[in-house]
Amino acid sequence: MPLRRGGRPGIIGLAARTAVVARTATAVSGRVQDRRDRRA
Repeated sequence: MPLRRGGRPGIIGLAARTAVVARTATAVSGRVQDRRDRRA
């Protein structure tokens, strides 16, 4: 995702990106945990 403005992303953009990354990491780790529980 290229930044439209030449500067750094704003706090809102940074918070949004952090939220997306956190949600993705949570979803991935949750999926891995589900798979592990099923196998065990």
